[in-house]
Amino acid sequence: MNRLRKFTHNSRAKLVIASYSKIIKKNYKVLDIGSYNGFVADKIRQHFKCHVECADLKNDLEYDMYFNLIKDSTINVPYKSFDIAMINDTLHHIPFDEQMNIIKESQRVSKKVLIFETNPCIAIKFMHFLNILEGMHSSRKLYWRNLLEWVKVINGLSTLLDMGVV
Repeated sequence: MNRLRKFTHNSRAKLVIASYSKIIKKNYKVLDIGSYNGFVADKIRQHFKCHVECADLKNDLEYDMYFNLIKDSTINVPYKSFDIAMINDTLHHIPFDEQMNIIKESQRVSKKVLIFETNPCIAIKFMHFLNILEGMHSSRKLYWRNLLEWVKVINGLSTLLDMGVV
């Protein structure tokens, strides 16, 4: 793993772990939706000593973890089969009109949904640009929302979601 990639992945993993520290418990069954290469999922698994599976549009896993394919915003797993579904730095890669579908699917497959999204500040945008240069992301089109926009999206869901800001 090159130095930039290692730095960005480790930084993200530390933020995600800190954000979830009071929520994910030992032996929980966790689904990482939009897992990319599985780095953050693997760090979550190690830190919390829980079972983690990954889900994405294609299998780019670099870690030994079970993979679930997402097809047409659907994950082929039974209803409420995970304690936690987490969506980490993923929604801004999904068009606005499809973001709600993946959030609803995550509600279907888990008892609790955790969403970790960065604020679209200049530093985050620059880091994303560097990741594209390094070949880590092919997506140049981003669908970021600010905090107020996310509040509106979450409030628009028919079920109650807790929202915290880190």
